Amino acid sequence: MGLTTTADWLGSSEALCRWERLVHWQDDPSQWFKQSQSLAAEAIHRAGLVPSPLPEPPDGQTAVRWALGSERRPRPLQNAVADLLDSLPDEPALIVIEAPMGEGKTEAALSCTLGTRGLYTAMPTQATSNALFARVAGFLERNQGPGSRYRLALAHGSGGPEAAALKLRDIGLGTEDSPVRAGWWFSGSKRALLCPQGIGTVDQGLIGVLQSRHGFLRLYGLSGRTVIFDEVHAYDTYTGGLIERLIAWLHALRCRVVVMSATLPASRRDALLQAWAGGDTTPASALPSDVAYPRLSWATPGAVQASSFAASRPQRVAVRPAPADISEIAGQTAAWAQQGARVLVVVNKVARAQSLFLRLKDHTPATLFHARFPMDQRLAIEARVLGLFGPGGTAVDGHVLVATQVAEQSLDIDFDVLISDPAPVDLVLQRQGRIHRHPRPRPQGFEEPVIHVVDLDEPLPREELSDFIYDRWIVLRSIAWFREHRELDLPGDIDRAVQEVYGDWQPDDPAELLEALEQAQVKHEADLLAMRSQAMQAALDSPEEWRIGSNGRPRIDDDAAESGALRFGTRLGQDSESVIPLSPADLDDLESQVEGLRGRYLRISHPQLIEAARTAPLPSGWRSLPGLAQHRPLRLDAEGRVLGTALVARLDPDLGLVVGDLQ
Repeated sequence: MGLTTTADWLGSSEALCRWERLVHWQDDPSQWFKQSQSLAAEAIHRAGLVPSPLPEPPDGQTAVRWALGSERRPRPLQNAVADLLDSLPDEPALIVIEAPMGEGKTEAALSCTLGTRGLYTAMPTQATSNALFARVAGFLERNQGPGSRYRLALAHGSGGPEAAALKLRDIGLGTEDSPVRAGWWFSGSKRALLCPQGIGTVDQGLIGVLQSRHGFLRLYGLSGRTVIFDEVHAYDTYTGGLIERLIAWLHALRCRVVVMSATLPASRRDALLQAWAGGDTTPASALPSDVAYPRLSWATPGAVQASSFAASRPQRVAVRPAPADISEIAGQTAAWAQQGARVLVVVNKVARAQSLFLRLKDHTPATLFHARFPMDQRLAIEARVLGLFGPGGTAVDGHVLVATQVAEQSLDIDFDVLISDPAPVDLVLQRQGRIHRHPRPRPQGFEEPVIHVVDLDEPLPREELSDFIYDRWIVLRSIAWFREHRELDLPGDIDRAVQEVYGDWQPDDPAELLEALEQAQVKHEADLLAMRSQAMQAALDSPEEWRIGSNGRPRIDDDAAESGALRFGTRLGQDSESVIPLSPADLDDLESQVEGLRGRYLRISHPQLIEAARTAPLPSGWRSLPGLAQHRPLRLDAEGRVLGTALVARLDPDLGLVVGDLQ
């Protein structure tokens, strides 16, 4: 199905095939056929579908060196992966990497792609996809085979060839003679995964196992490639169920799959291994129970195995309470910054981050980082954050980064101390992975890593700090676990914390908390059951059960599945809409503003803002302007206030999109 559709699209492309030749086939059928073969080969080449497999290293250590580059030495994780690559048969395999933050999981995963048809790195969000794009492009540039030219796709709702080309130009690639280029033919969500090399959101692959039109085309595009799932702990039970089904199909499509996480519950890991194994392999529950963290697990035809390796950075981390009041947090972080410390504050809600930043910005070096900035501004902020706090960062005189969840994963940044809102234990530990990450001198008083958790010593953590964001039962269990474990020995306590909080551990806490846990557990279990059921209804049958016509469930349109507008998309949760804020000046001459506008998109989830965006008339020519058609306009007045709604909302140059009044 995928092959036939791809051939049909190539053959019917006027940019690739000359339709007028069809009328001349009777003149000399034999010669006409030879010409057709030549033109077909040319069309495949011009589209970027000519195979350019990644070079095959002679052994695992060479694969790791090629992934790392010549200036970096392998860490224990990467050496363990090198040994594993030497032992793997020439068959599909699933590799699960569980290792602490900063151990080099990305390079270890990239080393697994060498010698295969291509790669696709599936990330949790558009922002994490954008952040990793340059590293994947650099990996391809370093490892080009003789005469190889790689097409690299940026596959997410706001990606595409134009966005990929811009990012490649930023790092000196993408030119006609460059080894890595964006593939012009792979525009549109249905074609993106046909590009042999790609990075994007996990959603692009998951649509392949939904009841979606052309879903089979996505599976065809992934066939025979190495597919990397990063930050796999970040998904709820519904999306996790779809990932399990996709992994089963990737096994049938002879892919190599790499799954990475620092904080993966054992039940999720075993479900992934079992999904791969299907009915043909030893059950994942047969894994040795005494394999220590950090560890590798892998499934190949006939076996599921695991091994552990040493961590490169053992740490002892203290856990201390922090106040919930924004003014108190501002005072404490300002004092730490005056002592020369890099301070990271991760709060769960954008409005809370904006309020804290307002209290700091006039007297303390501070940066605000969240997901409600237009994308061009958000990327500029991310670049500034990496410049300040990344390897060799320039923040030397004390600085506060006020952030939401955008800072808790996939960013190589380093701080001296952390304040975190209450959150699931795995996510608090992900946030912890941003402190004392790089070897460098620490200010006096910050020689040892400390995480301060808001409401740690309160009878109950305030629900408004995490409601509508996280499962209340998991948050309560996480706080209870940290109360009983004020000194953490890492990496061992990373795994211990995750397995106990998501397992059978019972807290020894006051009756008030135990009562709240009992009430929250009822909703937690009902939500899990509903999400599992919805995932089963949404997904294709497993490969061994699937037959044409075997699914009687209604189909889902691709565009609706990507936006989550229908009942069964790739994720559950609030409705959302991708918008481009438009000022009156932008509307005066829209066509001349396209180059600047198409990078200014952001995603909104407030119902009143969504209604304002969806009901507003489209400006003339909007649907025909490249880079704008997949978004809705969000109209602003000259002062940045959102029009068309009674809701008080504005786009602030320093704060991003502000919804309501800040406290």
